[in-house]
Amino acid sequence: DNIWLDKGVPARNGDLVERAVTILNAMGCRILGPQEVRDKLKLTRR
Repeated sequence: DNIWLDKGVPARNGDLVERAVTILNAMGCRILGPQEVRDKLKLTRR
């Protein structure tokens, strides 16, 4: 975990996720949404 987003700016989980998505998109990766992940992993509700 990282407690700082930038110098003097505390990081929240959502901020860190947004940063990761931005970096991955710049690298050409496609980010799956929650339902796409469930479908890909064949997850079902019990």
